[in-house]
Amino acid sequence: MEPLLMLPGPLYKNLSMECNGKIIDISEDSQGNIDGTGGSMWDGAAVLSSFLKKNPHIVDHKHVLEVGSGVGLVSIVAKYLGATRVVASDQIEVVDNLVHNLSKNLQGYEKAVDWDVIDIDWFSPEKKDIGLIDVIVASDVVWIQPLVIPLVNCLDLYCSRDCAIYIAHQNRSNIVDSLFFDQLSKIGFQYELLDQETLDVEHQTGPIKMYKISKREINS
Repeated sequence: MEPLLMLPGPLYKNLSMECNGKIIDISEDSQGNIDGTGGSMWDGAAVLSSFLKKNPHIVDHKHVLEVGSGVGLVSIVAKYLGATRVVASDQIEVVDNLVHNLSKNLQGYEKAVDWDVIDIDWFSPEKKDIGLIDVIVASDVVWIQPLVIPLVNCLDLYCSRDCAIYIAHQNRSNIVDSLFFDQLSKIGFQYELLDQETLDVEHQTGPIKMYKISKREINS
């Protein structure tokens, strides 16, 4: 059995970010009302958001689902970068703070049309009616062994043949990583580690890597 993981402190934490001339203001769960990790801003969200800002074509005019949204930064960035619609998702106890952050930052966009928030339980991921997804984004979602197979099954549920998945990932356990990538291959996903030059300069030498995952042959 693996020991409990000691998660490192944030390297890039900043609860405000500029995107397309707009300042994103993020609220964490400072009162401790959310169990687990969903009420905090994690490094992966900052890295993934900067990656999308550098590569906006990934989400521009796309229907985007964020899995394990936490405080919702990546979903907000995707919408600012031209996503046709973004759907942020997490456990039910995270939803209220997610709605708060997206509502605050996406004023002028219509909820349920331009953006939405849904709860997804990876352990019983009954598929929600959110339409065909073009791009799935996620960050800091691979870190403990019991979550790996439910996560991969959830990705499989929402990822069509023409969908691309982008994950910002930091290695915290070789055992967990091996299980994750093995499980992806087992159910028919292909994956590639993206060149660090695709990341923002600040993040190119950091511990977080970007992966692209697909059910079809990956074209760079």
